[in-house]
Amino acid sequence: MKIAIVGAGISGLSTYLHLRKLLPSITDITIYESHRPRTVSSLESQNYEDLTFSTAIVGGGLGVSPNGMRVLRDLDPEIHDAVVAQGFLCDDFTFKGANGWTLSKVPTSDKRVDLGEEKCVSSTRHGVWLCLKNRVPDQQIEYKCVNDVRVGANGKLVLSFTDGSPEATADFVIGADGVRSTVKKGIFGAEDAAKYAPVYEGVVGVGGFIDFDVPEEVLREKTMVFTFGGTGFFGYAPHSSSADNRLMWWSTFQADTAPERGSIDLVAYRKQLVERHGHWKDPVIQKVVKQAEFDTVYPTWTTPELPTWGENGMLLIGDAGHALQPTSGQGVSCGLEDSQTLALLLKHYLSDGSVSEVDAVKRTSKAFYAIRHPRVAAIAKQSRKLDGKKLNQGAVMEYILYFMLWSIVKFPSVGKLLIGDQMKMLYGWSAEEEVRKYVGKEDATASST
Repeated sequence: MKIAIVGAGISGLSTYLHLRKLLPSITDITIYESHRPRTVSSLESQNYEDLTFSTAIVGGGLGVSPNGMRVLRDLDPEIHDAVVAQGFLCDDFTFKGANGWTLSKVPTSDKRVDLGEEKCVSSTRHGVWLCLKNRVPDQQIEYKCVNDVRVGANGKLVLSFTDGSPEATADFVIGADGVRSTVKKGIFGAEDAAKYAPVYEGVVGVGGFIDFDVPEEVLREKTMVFTFGGTGFFGYAPHSSSADNRLMWWSTFQADTAPERGSIDLVAYRKQLVERHGHWKDPVIQKVVKQAEFDTVYPTWTTPELPTWGENGMLLIGDAGHALQPTSGQGVSCGLEDSQTLALLLKHYLSDGSVSEVDAVKRTSKAFYAIRHPRVAAIAKQSRKLDGKKLNQGAVMEYILYFMLWSIVKFPSVGKLLIGDQMKMLYGWSAEEEVRKYVGKEDATASST
């Protein structure tokens, strides 16, 4: 079997590594990436298309949740440990109000889910990406921009490239190419732009890194700080246990329209940042907004709910199939779960000697959607509720939000009533268990007919 992975971001690299681990007999796997990797330290020379279309422009920060860390542990303990070593292992999330109140603290540990304790790791995106990239042979990645995927006359999938180089063929194409996925266009054709174009969520974010003596309290308590107010949201955390004089920060705010293509006015965004957060009581926030240079500017785009993630030998994973709101904190972790689930399913169906490779891919795609879609849909639904808390709001609604964030932790029964058992829902998911259950039901149905 010949496999093509479009996109060399975290999801694409993870998929390659899972396939090589679980299906070592499949050696013909090529990753296509439109941009050569580079660290983004400034956006002055970056245009909107770079920021929106590339999966390998590396900059900005993220948090890998316990469920994502468990996938990395299952994939390779050395990769897992490398991610922990280069990042900042967080014990808690601290929620604050713009008025300076500490509203609640929530442990990041997932020890209650009985799958082996993991914690959230705060990191640069580049740091996590590099831990995976270092395990992928250079020759497996071709730096070409795929501009079309289609079914050829002989039934093989054909990939064409913007540089006019010779077309490539594959038996299975995995789209890990982000919210503006070319592979998605290959699946849905003309319907893609009409029905399934990316959706702008009305929220824009800015963020980056700043030379800053990280507060002793943050280092001692190993926490990420999230602050809500009437004029937006602000978060900060260390991104490495070895860098106590550098802080990762990010801010999201309401914007009726997304930044226009072509250029991004950083001066205007810097001015807006001060106007939104300069009066907030946290001295860390005050210093950051006055001194920070932006490393990232990103409008929040999500993928609309799709009726399928796979068709005709093409399959979408990660943001290509289900770009989530950043509020979820699950974008990277869900992409990692996707890659593990996909590899487990393909291994199962290919191991059935009575199933052809074509049918194995079809059954993998069907099962993948059946297993992953309900989970991702539930996370997206909850994230949209939280996203509303980041929009501009009046004083009354602001203090209602403070009360809610305080009461959810102070009275766990109230929290479960309002938002359910989030720890169990987010962290207690196992790809191996879900694949086992799905296959078991499938086998039971077949034996009864």
